[in-house]
Amino acid sequence: MATINLDWSLGPYYERTLTEATTITFTDPSVAGTIPDPFFLRVRIKQGGLGLHVVTWPSIIVWANDTVPTLSLLAGKSDIIEFYYVTYTDESFKYFGKLYGQNY
Repeated sequence: MATINLDWSLGPYYERTLTEATTITFTDPSVAGTIPDPFFLRVRIKQGGLGLHVVTWPSIIVWANDTVPTLSLLAGKSDIIEFYYVTYTDESFKYFGKLYGQNY
């Protein structure tokens, strides 16, 4: 199983091609210093090879409709997922995720 780290301090757009089952991790955006709040990140995930590569997301994500999206599994197809990082006055934070587009 592969791991892809999405480092929020390196910019808001990523494109990754899966070649095997993959775990996604985040680098906490607060470690980069002062960031806008809310902060967003958009990632395009493409099925490489023969496809059928599943993704495991960080459990801390709050998904739209409380449902982890099912990504396209066909080779060459892409999905776009968008995340928001929000901090609160009590210094707590949340990651919100939603499927932005599917099966491109």
